[in-house]
Amino acid sequence: MNGSKSELHRFNGNDWTVALTDLATVNCIGEEGQNLLVGTDTGVIRVALYPPEGQPFAGTVVGGIEAAPVRTLFRDSAGTLWMGSDKGAFTLTVDPPTRRPT
Repeated sequence: MNGSKSELHRFNGNDWTVALTDLATVNCIGEEGQNLLVGTDTGVIRVALYPPEGQPFAGTVVGGIEAAPVRTLFRDSAGTLWMGSDKGAFTLTVDPPTRRPT
């Protein structure tokens, strides 16, 4: 980890705006229903794609894999979301994620 910070931007059809700031380095993104999953050097953050009117975008940490750099997100044919990190592979089936053998 190099300590750098990232921002997440949103495009509304006309303009780009900053949605989230001060994120750990962003490595990957994926979709989970109405949420965006952001894999960072310090874990995964869940962000609502469409927050309630007038509410700012906010991220919540997905529990169970804090401090694990998440490098990739993959959804298999059964619909299971896999997260690959330096500490192994995890599935996002419940909160916290379950570690599976790799």
